[in-house]
Amino acid sequence: FRADGKVNALDGSGSADLTTGVAYGEPVSRLHVQGSLANTLLHLTAVSASSPAGSLTASGTYDLNSHRFQIDTSGADIDIAKVQSLRQIDDEMTGHLEFALNGSGTLEEPHIQGHANVSSLTVGGQSFGLLAIHAHSESRALVYDATSGLEGADLKLHGRTELKEGHPTQARIDFSHFNIAAPLRMAHFPVLHGESSL
Repeated sequence: FRADGKVNALDGSGSADLTTGVAYGEPVSRLHVQGSLANTLLHLTAVSASSPAGSLTASGTYDLNSHRFQIDTSGADIDIAKVQSLRQIDDEMTGHLEFALNGSGTLEEPHIQGHANVSSLTVGGQSFGLLAIHAHSESRALVYDATSGLEGADLKLHGRTELKEGHPTQARIDFSHFNIAAPLRMAHFPVLHGESSL
């Protein structure tokens, strides 16, 4: 990294590379960061990270004075069976994740919007098909919706999580066309058939 100017008004640019590391418990094969600093504005022009599970890219800015930020990040074809934090929950979980997220504002008043799709999702041996998630921030809260079509049912989730200490959450899950034969088969009781909406 090279910089010029006064301490309170630096200008510079540079890059950094990391190989074979660990971030938040996840192995990182390679991390590349390239950016510049103009007065108090830090501009990350290119950030990329790769791991055994997949890769993601990001770019953004951060003002050191106003603490305002802007970020764009995305990832594709991430193998969730290789995400260590998810394997601790269910070591048989499988699927492929693609996502995109953008945000701006401050940490106290963030404006966030994003979506994610998990294809061929299985949890505990149960197939959930395609899981689609959409989220956005609203009045210092994160509002999200998720839909999935699992064997024998359609699932819809709507939730709201406050962006404050304790993260108070309200959520509702709706099932429709729920075929009770599917969970009974999983429990080795393939004797009843029926359908319900909850």
